[in-house]
Amino acid sequence: MTDTSALGAEVAQMYERTTALVELIWGPNLHFGYWTGPHDASGKAEAQDRLTDLMTERVPLVPGQRLLDVGCGVGHPALRFARRTGADVVGVTIAPNQVAAATAAARAEGLADRVAFDLADAAALPFPDRGFDGAWALESMPHMEDRAAVLREVARVLRPGSRLAMTDVAQCGPLEERQHRDLRERMLITALPRPELLGLVEAAGFEVEEVLDITRSTLRTTDLTRQALEGDRDGLSLRYGAETVEHLLRVLDVYDEAVTTGMEYLLITAHLPAAGARA
Repeated sequence: MTDTSALGAEVAQMYERTTALVELIWGPNLHFGYWTGPHDASGKAEAQDRLTDLMTERVPLVPGQRLLDVGCGVGHPALRFARRTGADVVGVTIAPNQVAAATAAARAEGLADRVAFDLADAAALPFPDRGFDGAWALESMPHMEDRAAVLREVARVLRPGSRLAMTDVAQCGPLEERQHRDLRERMLITALPRPELLGLVEAAGFEVEEVLDITRSTLRTTDLTRQALEGDRDGLSLRYGAETVEHLLRVLDVYDEAVTTGMEYLLITAHLPAAGARA
């Protein structure tokens, strides 16, 4: 089942339109990087792998267990997780081209027997109850129109005691209505106040373990992306369309302004109560 909501349709169209260009700039990891400090000279790929590894550390599965990857992109974080842990992974996305690319990547790496990707709506997962041992959502939650429904579905398909790692954005300062509108219309994301966001996680049945503000550690991503777009604006416009290039540059402006005035990027870890403790 795919997402039939208005926002879901817009997000799917955005992925279909921009994935190729973003992948050219970012590589196969369609997410921000994590730098350890101002003197960290890591490139984008190394920094992106570092963020994937931070997520992996928070869902420490072993061979024979299964991870649910909510919003899997083109699959490379899932493949890295499978290689490093030996666990199986099932990724879901609402973009058909991402399912195809991720499936091809799994075959190319010889992991198709342990890593699979499905076209599915995260708010109505096509999986039975308690079929996974852990879950993560790497930069997909801000796009979810109904975070509460997604979190309830993730809780439903996890076994008692399972852990969830997720990144999300939260409002931490005075964002103007215009900024909220730009985030929604340009980036297709919403930023809830941190207490409200954590309240949704807890209302779904999770117990929050850790909340890390990694805004400053990830910001270099937008600087490097802007340099790549502006450095070959004409060539990229000819190949992918000037409208797509300008759209991505505007997205970077919207994100950087929001972070400057009142938005944070969070890494959240939570778990379901163990069997017998869950209500």
